[in-house]
Amino acid sequence: MLRYWEQQFPMLAPLKRSGGRRYYRTDDIALLKRIDRMVNQEGYTIKGARAALSQAGAAEAAHDSLSRQELATRLRRIADRLRQALD
Repeated sequence: MLRYWEQQFPMLAPLKRSGGRRYYRTDDIALLKRIDRMVNQEGYTIKGARAALSQAGAAEAAHDSLSRQELATRLRRIADRLRQALD
């Protein structure tokens, strides 16, 4: 079942170790649980669940990009302070 879902949901991409063993991270497990709930409890089709997760992923990506911009600004300020301290 996991291999099938990996094929059907491109956002599910566990790390692959030597010998082709898969390592599922905490985020991967959370996504698997969400997929399972959508398909087996909420009645989504595979196609419907994939579409819903893609839309949710796009919204999260937009939110994450804002956070990255804020983080980049903070890091620049820290770098400036460090440069001033070294001068």
